[in-house]
Parts: sequence; C-alpha cells; structure tokens
Amino acid sequence: MGAAPQGFQDILQRFVRYVYIPVARNEKILNWGQGSILQAAVASWVGDHIKRRDRISPKVAEVTSIIKNRTFKGLAKHLRSLTHLNGDFEFELDYATPPDYSLLIQDLILRVVDGKTSVDISDCGSGTQSLAAIGLYSYLAEVLNGTYILGIEEPEQNLHPQAQRSLLAALKDVPLQVLFTTHSTAMLDSLEHEEVALCRRVPSSTRGFEVTVTQISSDFWVSKGIDRDKYYSFYRRRNSEFFFADYVVLTESPIDSELVKYLSADGGLDFSKNSVSIVSLDGVESLPYAYHLLNELNIGFSSIVDKDYFLPYLNDELEMSRDARGFPKYKKEFKRRCLIEEMIPDQKMRDDLLEYFHSNHSRAMGVLEKYGVFCFRYSMDIDLVGSDTAKNILFEVMGIEGDAMNSFEILVNRKNRLKKQEVVLGATRSLPPGSLPNSYKRIRKKLPELVKASRY
Repeated sequence: MGAAPQGFQDILQRFVRYVYIPVARNEKILNWGQGSILQAAVASWVGDHIKRRDRISPKVAEVTSIIKNRTFKGLAKHLRSLTHLNGDFEFELDYATPPDYSLLIQDLILRVVDGKTSVDISDCGSGTQSLAAIGLYSYLAEVLNGTYILGIEEPEQNLHPQAQRSLLAALKDVPLQVLFTTHSTAMLDSLEHEEVALCRRVPSSTRGFEVTVTQISSDFWVSKGIDRDKYYSFYRRRNSEFFFADYVVLTESPIDSELVKYLSADGGLDFSKNSVSIVSLDGVESLPYAYHLLNELNIGFSSIVDKDYFLPYLNDELEMSRDARGFPKYKKEFKRRCLIEEMIPDQKMRDDLLEYFHSNHSRAMGVLEKYGVFCFRYSMDIDLVGSDTAKNILFEVMGIEGDAMNSFEILVNRKNRLKKQEVVLGATRSLPPGSLPNSYKRIRKKLPELVKASRY
C-alpha cells in the first residue's frame, strides 16, 4: 500500500492528530513561530480571555498612540525634510492594522523556573521538553475539541520507579489517547494487564521478521476462573524499589501489605503522588535486615507488626495460650530477638510499653507510633473479630449461624478461613471508618500523616 494522498492527510488531521514524544531537538513545536504548539496554546488562551472582556487592547492602542505622536512623528518630519522637494505634503508613520493585544504576544519563550534558576525550555533535557509538549497538547485537545493520539517511546527513561508511576498516573488523566512502549516493570506494575498489549518479534518468511501483538481478553477472569485480587496481589509484589522511595512501610506478609495499602488510601494517601513503597517481609525474621538498612540510609519508614513480634504467647504456642473466647494471651516480657531496644532506646519507655501491652493497648500504640511502629492488638486478622460490626460481617461471610455465632468459632474452628485475603479485605471494605478496629483506625489516620510529613 502506497503513501496516503496529501489531501487525505489534511482531511484526517482535522479530526485526529498523532503526536510523537520525545520531542526531537530539531523540532520547533516549543519555539515561537508557524506550527508551534506554544504559539497555538497562547493564542487560544489569550483569545478566550479577551473574548470575555477585552481590557488590554484599549491600553495597547493608548500606548501606541503615544509612540506614534511622540516618536514616529519626528522621524516622519525628518524624512520629509530630506526629500528637498517643494509642495504641501508630509509623511506619516502609522500601523498597517489597528494595534491590539496581539502586539504583546510575539516571540514568547517558555521557561522552567526552579527556585531562583530560570532556564529556556530549549536548553532543558528531552524529558522536560516532552512533559511540556504533553501539557500543551492536552490543553489544545481541551479547547479545540480535537482528538490527539499521543505516542511515547519508553517514558521511563531517566526516571526512578516512583517518578515513573507518577508520570503514568498523570498520563491517565490527560484528555488524549496515549500509546507508549516500555521495558519498565515499574510501569507495568502500575497498569492493569488489560491495558497492556504484548509485542513480540517473530521470524517471517517474507520480511525477515514481523511483530505479533497479544492481549488478554475482556472475559479473561471469568473464563479462567481467576480471582482478580489474588492475581494482582501476586504480580505486584516488588523488591529493591524502596531505595528510591521517600517513605517505606514494612509489613509481615503480602496480605498485611494489601490491607495497609487499602487503609492508607482510604485515609487520604494518594500513592501516585507520593513516593511510598510497601514492602512485605514474608515473616518478621527479615525485619532486622530492612530496619537497619533503612535507618542507615536515612529513609523514613514505619514497621507494622503483630503483637507476638514483641511478646511471647503465655504458654509459648498460640493454641495453648487462648482465653475462653479464643483470643491470644501473652507473657509480660519482651522476646529476646525482637528489636525493642533499637526501636525504643529509653528503658523507662520500654517498661511503660510492656505495662501498656497488658493494660491499655491504645496507650501502647501511642508509645510505638512515636518511633514509627504500628502494632495490632493481636494480629491483622484477629483484630477484626474484636469489632462487633466486623464480627457480624464475618458470621455472614463464613456462613456461621445459631449457637456457633461467637468469637471462639471464628478464631479457633475457622482460623484458617479467617486468614484469607478475601475475608480480611472483604470485611474491612464493608466497614465504615468508625467501626474499624482501633489498630486499623490508627493506620488509616496516622500513616498518611507520616508520609506527608516525610516530604518536608
């Protein structure tokens, strides 16, 4: 198939325009002049505001009149004298068209200002130029009601993982259709797999190779019998990205991570606008490695643990240390291998904490939060049973009826079901904020505050 006729391309561009990013150094779309998107955006913005009420053009006419009468008039007289001709005529310098606001929007440049530094956009890197172009095209698409297809080649270049996710969140909000190629796992982790088209280069008998494109179907989850939440919980487990984070949250397990992410987001934490990494430790045995490294690197972080991280069970094993309702009981001593001395260097504070763990868990949480630690009253799943509203939801979810509707039934006879992600998150999502367990409320309220504070 040959190239499309030029006339067809002109007609097509009235309805659809394709924009390629990054902006090439030899392109002039960010400079002032014919074909410049900067000029088009400025003209559109100023024109729209002038239409509402033009207060600028009269002032421009007033100033140019002064220039004409005080400056141009003298030059015209001098030119007349240099003609050395007799006659009753004179020269006059005047504007070819009546002056208006357009005189003030000529040869503009876009600058990037950072603190006291101001740099022309033409002197900035390709990444900054590309972001400026995206913003300008987005504005033009809004005001001109045009359809722009934005094509971006590997937008992750020169961006750390958190910045990649922020860029992707911004791209999802622009009024353009966006297509981009990427080799970044961080970018893919931020996309739904339904949004990803996998391109592979395969041998071809006619042209050496060709590209095949595959994508999951819209009925993928139903046809394959896959739990979508579990699927994404598996694929979105990441490591090492916390080196680039402004704040890190350490949890004991992937389910804890999903719960903390939900509570934080529900409490107002926008993960796309904050460099936060939630890291699952897959067991508290790994906590020292992360705890000491983050301290050494001076990266802000919080640790979220179960109570049995600090205290041993009363009879050493959980099943031998339950009360009549099925809730755990603990010894009044700290475990030898926990990081309590590193977390709370002050002996008096540690003594108070140990007392609070048995008498007033809210005060215990208050002490720990000063050191960036959140502790469930018992554990992530057991704390839910301590909320009457949540317990009633669990009865319904688990199909518990009649005399079996008690805490012991859930905590002991159905303890394995209680630990399931769909049970914990399902019940939590059904709860209004006021009915959450106290430990959940603390995480929901305090963690977003800590993250925001870390930015300053």
